[in-house]
Amino acid sequence: MITLLLYGCGLGLQPMDKLYTDTGGEFFEPAGEPSGQPTSEPSTQPSNEPASDPMDIDNDGDGFSENEGDCNDNSANIGPNQAEIPYDGNDNDCDPTTPDDDLDEDGFERNVDCDDLDPNINPNATDNSCDGFDNNCDGQTDEGAQPDAYEPFDINTPNIIGSLDDLNDTVFAESYLFPVSDDDAFQFWFEDDSLDCVIFFTDDPDHFTCTVAAPSGAGIQVDLKWQQEGDSIFQAYDSLFIPAGDTASFEGGSGDCGYEDGGTFRFEISAFDEATCLDGYTISCIKDDD
Repeated sequence: MITLLLYGCGLGLQPMDKLYTDTGGEFFEPAGEPSGQPTSEPSTQPSNEPASDPMDIDNDGDGFSENEGDCNDNSANIGPNQAEIPYDGNDNDCDPTTPDDDLDEDGFERNVDCDDLDPNINPNATDNSCDGFDNNCDGQTDEGAQPDAYEPFDINTPNIIGSLDDLNDTVFAESYLFPVSDDDAFQFWFEDDSLDCVIFFTDDPDHFTCTVAAPSGAGIQVDLKWQQEGDSIFQAYDSLFIPAGDTASFEGGSGDCGYEDGGTFRFEISAFDEATCLDGYTISCIKDDD
């Protein structure tokens, strides 16, 4: 057997590795070179699969992911297909235009809005209408309302309602005592004809009857005063307390000749109980004898 060892010393040759043939022969080839074909090709192309977006996943199984509008993907009861549940503290339908604590959308939440179903009732509203509601949520009802068409007509500025001169003449007034500190005054003239005594001799036929009806929810104090013609002051004529819902009568005309009580009569009325602008009283007078 002949063995050849070749070294390229100084000749620029590569170191050689000794190999064996299947016949037992030996040969050499440069060291470091692969002895055969590679078993697989390395991948040089980048992957085209995009990374998964967690907001595309429907975590609660309600049919909507966060990217599809589910504002709480950890609760199957909250999502775009759910109904808004008032006052539970959640945006059930994931729609900020349907808040659960301001149903009338007047800008005030339920903790300060005394009627969250009516946008006209809230702390910014004006309570000056006689509707029986606390429109501005301050705990008072209709405090700015003024149901009396002739207010103010109190004791110092009474309202003149007419004159009882002849038989069957009438005067009438309908008003309210509101707020409870209110007081009203109405005046009418009563003609007591002194000539009647000359004609009838035995009595004075001039007479009137007034009926006063109290509000159904408030008792009233009614004072009837009289200022004789030519006099400068009013004096007491009659006084009654009328319970809520009741009526009382006041009569004028003495029936005695020589005692004339013609002149100006004034009703002074004040509330004894809590009054409202929806509950009025009436005064009705008639000259029923002449």
